[in-house]
Amino acid sequence: MTTPQEVVLGDVRRGIDLFRRREIPILGVVENMSHFICENCSHENRPFATSHHGLDKESFGGIEVLAKIPLSREISEAADSGCPYVVGREKNEGRALFYELAKRVAIKLGSQQPAMTSNVDELQPN
Repeated sequence: MTTPQEVVLGDVRRGIDLFRRREIPILGVVENMSHFICENCSHENRPFATSHHGLDKESFGGIEVLAKIPLSREISEAADSGCPYVVGREKNEGRALFYELAKRVAIKLGSQQPAMTSNVDELQPN
């Protein structure tokens, strides 16, 4: 998990290096607060300088970016309340993003342990 700020990205890169030296598998990186969508005009804004050129697996030495989570009042309120964002929500882009992230993690885990992939296709938003 990272945010698109250079000081944080340096920490993540050092963490990746440490995990690799210890031979600990890394599933991928999740970029939190990647961007926000203006409530008035729907313009996508990237508030952090590093996010303007986009983070990709080259940013992390070949480690895949699994998701880019937007800065969102709804997501923040759900986290503060201790209730997962997807619980009790109608279908929307944010909810679909978390389901896609869960599916990608399940696939990554499954590639390490084949028996874990049997229910990946069931990870669909209701």
